[in-house]
Amino acid sequence: MLYSSFMRSLGPAMIWSYGPQAQAIAVGSTGGGPDVPGQPQVPSLGWGELEGDLRLAHRFCHDLYIHSLEGCVEHGFFERLGSINWDAPMAPPAAVWPASCLRGLLAGTLWATAHPGLVLGGGFLTARLWSRTHRR
Repeated sequence: MLYSSFMRSLGPAMIWSYGPQAQAIAVGSTGGGPDVPGQPQVPSLGWGELEGDLRLAHRFCHDLYIHSLEGCVEHGFFERLGSINWDAPMAPPAAVWPASCLRGLLAGTLWATAHPGLVLGGGFLTARLWSRTHRR
């Protein structure tokens, strides 16, 4: 699920980054969905953003999902989905490099939290070697 509405400047680039490995891509948010009191609402996409995200995701796979159907109906997008020109040319998103960096940072963080012993051991070993070299 790639909510480009969370990070409007990086959203399409995240689709570009994750797309080649995806079997299915879900985009959004168009609004709707659960309304939890006291929680901030997810910003919703406009038609141009949703269409662009869908066309970009379609470059990588044909199984596309939208969050949420309620938001599409509410904003009048549902009727417009059939008019998308899937074959229109598209340029790569502008923020591909920052999105790739963010993806690498997220992957590294997930790896580190899954292997805390290695991270702590490596940190201890590095500190020990550093202190030995600076003691001389």
